[in-house]
Amino acid sequence: MTQQKGRVENIVVKEGATNGKPWALYSIKVGDNYYGVGFDSPPCKEGDVVEFDAGTNAKGYGEAKNIVVVEGASEAAPAAASPATKDNGGGYVDKRNISIQLQSSRKDALVTLQIMQGADAIPFPKDMEESARYDMLLQFVDELTAHHYSKLQEWTEAGGLSPEDVI
Repeated sequence: MTQQKGRVENIVVKEGATNGKPWALYSIKVGDNYYGVGFDSPPCKEGDVVEFDAGTNAKGYGEAKNIVVVEGASEAAPAAASPATKDNGGGYVDKRNISIQLQSSRKDALVTLQIMQGADAIPFPKDMEESARYDMLLQFVDELTAHHYSKLQEWTEAGGLSPEDVI
């Protein structure tokens, strides 16, 4: 094990149940690495500067032992906000949510394109080459993805969906 020191950027909790008994596994992200902490909540919070013994477990994953908070988050310099993190007025937005929203928008775009193709709503000139048709469809999917994503952002900023939004 080696002694490590750094700012806790993220605390991850993985929850589950075995034979009906709930459990939670904790890990912390310090620098570019995640370190497993075990079943007990770590003695730190995001933004804290910590020192700990770092090692690897039998499966090769990083693990942290003997975590000591050196500097609390309120005492530490504020962490720089990530440019990929957007605050829509409701506070912190997890980058994973943005990724999920983009994936969902892409899937919705593909379904929309499939429906339109099934209804012959996308006419192609008879002399159009297959590669040009492919490029046209990709551009259309990109435009539909952007449309679905922007609508989702509008709904999020407005406080969520109402039945009128869905209809």
